[in-house]
Amino acid sequence: MFFFRSMSSLACSAGLSCEGIVYPIVIVRVQEKGVIEALIIATRNKPTRDKRVTDLPVIANQRALPCEWSTSLSAMSSSEENLHLFDNWQALFLSESLKSIWSDLRPDPELVSPQCCATLLMRKPGLRDLVDRAYTKANPNILKDSADFPQHPRAMIYYREEFCKVLDSLEGLREPLGQVADGTAFEPSTSEWLRGWAPSDDDDDDFSSAVLEHIQKLEIPHIWPSGEPLLVLHEYGRFQSDSQMNERLEHIFAPNENTFLVNASGTGKTRLLYEGLCKHWGFYFTAAVDTSRLGSTDVQSDIKRRIEGHPVFMSMARDRGSYSETLTSAIATLAHRCFSEILLARLLVFKSYLEIVTKGGIEDIHKTRWFLAQLQPYLVDNLDSFAALRSLISASNASDIVIDECIAQCMEDVTNSFLQMSPEPHFFVVLDEANVVSERDTFAFRSVHGPHPILKEIIQVWHSHLQAMPASMVIAGTCIPDIYYKDDEWMGWRWVSSTGAFDNIADQQNYVLKYLPPSFASSPSGKNLVRRIWCWLRGRHRATAAFLETLVETGFQSPHSRLNWYIHMFTGFWPSEPARYIQAEPELEFLPELDGIPVSHLERSPELRANLHHLLLQHLIADYRFSPSPFHEIAWVTSAFGHFIDNTMSNIAVDEPLMLVAVARWLSEQNSLAPNFNRFMTLRSSADNHLLYGMDYVIFALALCFNSTPKLSSILSFATRTPPHWAAQQAHLVALRKRKKGDSVTAVPVQYSPEIPSQLVFCTSLSADVLGWLEDSKGVPFCLHATASMATLYFILELHNHMQICVALQLCPDADQADGLDIGVIQATIDAMTPSVLLNQDSVLDGKILSQVDEEVPMQFWKNNSVKLLRILVSLETKLEVQDIWPKVPSQYPIASLNISVLREAVENIPQEAILHSIVASIVGDFKTKPIPYKFQTHTKRNLPKAFLEDPPSIVKSDHTRLTRSKTALLKNLDISQDQSSQDQHLLVPARKKPRVTKDTKTLSRTVHSGYNLRKRK
Repeated sequence: MFFFRSMSSLACSAGLSCEGIVYPIVIVRVQEKGVIEALIIATRNKPTRDKRVTDLPVIANQRALPCEWSTSLSAMSSSEENLHLFDNWQALFLSESLKSIWSDLRPDPELVSPQCCATLLMRKPGLRDLVDRAYTKANPNILKDSADFPQHPRAMIYYREEFCKVLDSLEGLREPLGQVADGTAFEPSTSEWLRGWAPSDDDDDDFSSAVLEHIQKLEIPHIWPSGEPLLVLHEYGRFQSDSQMNERLEHIFAPNENTFLVNASGTGKTRLLYEGLCKHWGFYFTAAVDTSRLGSTDVQSDIKRRIEGHPVFMSMARDRGSYSETLTSAIATLAHRCFSEILLARLLVFKSYLEIVTKGGIEDIHKTRWFLAQLQPYLVDNLDSFAALRSLISASNASDIVIDECIAQCMEDVTNSFLQMSPEPHFFVVLDEANVVSERDTFAFRSVHGPHPILKEIIQVWHSHLQAMPASMVIAGTCIPDIYYKDDEWMGWRWVSSTGAFDNIADQQNYVLKYLPPSFASSPSGKNLVRRIWCWLRGRHRATAAFLETLVETGFQSPHSRLNWYIHMFTGFWPSEPARYIQAEPELEFLPELDGIPVSHLERSPELRANLHHLLLQHLIADYRFSPSPFHEIAWVTSAFGHFIDNTMSNIAVDEPLMLVAVARWLSEQNSLAPNFNRFMTLRSSADNHLLYGMDYVIFALALCFNSTPKLSSILSFATRTPPHWAAQQAHLVALRKRKKGDSVTAVPVQYSPEIPSQLVFCTSLSADVLGWLEDSKGVPFCLHATASMATLYFILELHNHMQICVALQLCPDADQADGLDIGVIQATIDAMTPSVLLNQDSVLDGKILSQVDEEVPMQFWKNNSVKLLRILVSLETKLEVQDIWPKVPSQYPIASLNISVLREAVENIPQEAILHSIVASIVGDFKTKPIPYKFQTHTKRNLPKAFLEDPPSIVKSDHTRLTRSKTALLKNLDISQDQSSQDQHLLVPARKKPRVTKDTKTLSRTVHSGYNLRKRK
């Protein structure tokens, strides 16, 4: 189409003076191959589209039209199909006016073209009258008085021809966005998914009227269209009124801070993101939409179809070993385009939403409504509005530069709207389920720092755009390896893990009671159920919420049977309790299958398998210290077996019953829960802490060994050629006890049965605690004194003649396969195994206590013994010969080595199922044995309150001390103070502030990822 450069040239070409109003008309003749001729004529009479050319009074300054044009006009006037009449003289005037107003800015001719101006006038009809006035008064500056007038040439970018269909689509969204803004889109009569959940017509007969009434009062949202209750959205927005939760939100959603939120699956990251976007303006994206259908599929779909389905990408995937800079650049360009389009689509819809809400005044509720519209983006015809708009942008064929300019302009417009609301506005862009793409497609994307996953590409594209507005990003997932974010541009990013957990019985109880019908909750059965939910489901939030969803969906029928089924689905273990309540419940009929805890991947991870077995072994012997080495600790979170319990990704808890029982069940099926010696040595080779793992296994084996009261000479090899005379006597394990203060110490025989949960060991890092244990062990037969440099196991043996011998046992360092045990190292170990050295491994003992620890009388009860201390060495890998190494051994401190064959026999053919039940009883806290003495509770087994071991007469409101740490972990393994440790209730696993991934793809961080989601199987 042909246009003259100015209105004056238009008038002159038509032979007119510039006085009066001139209406330009563009006539074109169209053939099959497009526009071939064009003519601009002018008339003083305003034309309309329903007039034919021949009806218009043509003024040509008394000059006849060229013959060829006359012929053309005659031919064209006979058919409307051949005639395109451009009668928008206002667009031509506006175009020339914009060129004049913005002459100093040198605008892009495309942006001030008549086509763009025509689109602007069509979208902003209020400008037409202003254009008339400006033209009549010959003053284009009048146009600046309108709010619809673009303040900058770039603001015209919305009206480019490429975006016509995009703008049409946005116009179609204005009505549903208006319903979002005023809240009618989320009223029960309008919003299917936010309508309170209710059973289907086929099921409501099974619900009592009281239960139905209770469920209706809860108003729980449900998944559309499946209709399942959705607790993750129940009472959305309530965290702002909870001081603890609000503090957590403020830590995650920090203005001017970009944040990685990392924690295990099911810890509540998504709900926190939801709550944060109810409180703050922002965008919610997700890299994976699950069965709940919450969120747009734009990111997920574009990655799979447009990027991974692109021929260039597929070519790179087939030949991953080669590197092509051309292909890598092409994929990077494609990714930039895709993720820019996704961001632009969201910005355009949000801009339209702001235009609507600003007319009536913006309130805080508008943030929540905008967030809900992003969760359920099916605003028109059940189509994902954001994904659909992104498709139109892609089909527009706009250049990358145009897309980027449009994003920049949209952000400027949004920011200006924010400035009207608040002097310091802020905006958050959230990406959920980032773990899905955190290590994906690393072969395709590369920078000067090396290969990186597509997640980094997403963040970089969005961050490059977001710098133009006051915005921050929150990237959430279970595993985001920081190895890809080490360069300078990422130094300001925070790594947080502030999700919290149900690690407090009162918090979980309040949450559960909110959903249980009051009459049931106050019944003995209901109280017992609340107790069992704590015993089994404590820890991450989703374990509790998913079970409550099941109860709601089934009308709270057969709750105990359903909890047992729920536990079985995730662990493979059937609880036996509580028989009397289960017998009174109707039999369960149809039960959906659930995706259980993914323990099978332990087959591919010997490190995790060994470390988890070590942890379960500690549960069996009733000890809770566990400190994996820093190299592997992130695997506890990425594999879902552990979760961060602090705000800075520093401490990990590995203590959730569902997880541990699932692992115990799997190991029992592999005959590895109570492994024989050879299987244990295989496991130990992959463990992080060889020393403590070996010592714990020795404790377990020794307890079994002394059940048969063997002769000492049959289990020990002494350093002297002739064993001591007392070595021919039988010995049994004893625990020293005082009935009450002031009484003498009595030796209580220990008969260990692994089928019955009991405490074998007391662990400490303090010499003073060892002295206290030697005075009164409170029935605990072993004491493990572990420091940073050594670990010594103490226990008391009583011989047939009632002679008592204190034993100090240490493990020899692992031998080199070629050279065997180093005699020098063994000599040094033995030399250090004297009371004054062993009990002076820390600086806690004061001078008064140290004065009691000497070679003559190390302990008061040894005064009449001829043997002060029996020193035993154990080598698990190599046969240890101690004879003739120390030709002169003091008779008071004899030396011996433990025969490994004895340990082999003791741990052979132990029933796996019996051990499983014992470990489960330990894990869930249902001890039926006598409570542990108070003095050792801070170091040893946790106890549930007594009321929780039987049917409680009322719901106990006191906090439950979930788990305590040994002082070994406290003083040597953890970088925290003693005052802080007294408030901690978790088994802590030290972790770095940021997760680390090595380049070896065989490491735990690479190979182990969780499929744990506690949702129904598709």
